[in-house]
Amino acid sequence: MNQFRSLFACTRVPSPSVDRLHRHFKTASEGPCPRHLMVASNGHVYSVDVICEDESIISISELKQQFSWIESHSKSIGRGPGVSALTTTNRDIWAKNWKHLVDISSTNKEILDVIDKALICVTFSDATSGTINENAHQAMCGDVHNSWFDKSLSGLFNADGTFGSNNEVVDC
Repeated sequence: MNQFRSLFACTRVPSPSVDRLHRHFKTASEGPCPRHLMVASNGHVYSVDVICEDESIISISELKQQFSWIESHSKSIGRGPGVSALTTTNRDIWAKNWKHLVDISSTNKEILDVIDKALICVTFSDATSGTINENAHQAMCGDVHNSWFDKSLSGLFNADGTFGSNNEVVDC
């Protein structure tokens, strides 16, 4: 179970000189673990609860319904600000920007906390990948305005049905 601590509900948080890992995964005996996914779509960020209060997991049909709503909603309100692009900048610059976002607004702090504690990041992309190399490139270097690259585990669903994954490799 120890490997889950650096895979699920784990985020690399920018700090001057050296980033910090925030690990929120807990076993049942250790207490409550985060219950939500972060979903990125069209430059917007959403949170989806996937574990119920009774510890059951939501149904596939409910998850599909949530994902469909997010895709539809994100397209109906237009391209979002794409704050996730900041996760691709120089780490010291991202640390300054992260601190600035937190300092100027308690709402920003709450949103970053929800992202930080999310079990994983799920990204919906309008891209099509064609080849396996294009799919890998899309998952690792694709639309920076739509992928939170600091999550330890991210899944990218392309418009053509292909899937890619971006995983943080850290010394546990």
